[in-house]
Amino acid sequence: MLALVTPAALAASLACLVACGGPQQARPARSARSARPASPTTGAIAGLASDHDSGDPIAKAEIRVRSEATAAQIVTASSDRGRYGVDRLPPGRYSVFAAFAGQPLDVVNVDVRAGEVTHVDLVFTLGRPERILIDLGARAAQ
Repeated sequence: MLALVTPAALAASLACLVACGGPQQARPARSARSARPASPTTGAIAGLASDHDSGDPIAKAEIRVRSEATAAQIVTASSDRGRYGVDRLPPGRYSVFAAFAGQPLDVVNVDVRAGEVTHVDLVFTLGRPERILIDLGARAAQ
């Protein structure tokens, strides 16, 4: 048998759903242990791509972040304001490879720690296509 719903009954049902906040899903109970925030397990690398001579930000520089431990790579590009960032990186040592206008720039021995952002600015010398190599491990040894 086919049941007909009257406009008044439909309006009453919709009003009830709106008042009650719509369908609800059961949420798991929070124990005292889960109430504490979890310790961060990942870190990030972020910075600014810019021109050495003018200081102007460089948009659309190609940036690759590679894990020394796994050789896994993440590819990104700098924003219109020259900013870039790669998050959710497991702690460890990384290399940052960047290129813009035919100039390669490599930053090696970048340490990432859980809960921290490691700042790595990429400063290009536009018009001079030679490779730039920056070893952050050498700085730590000094």
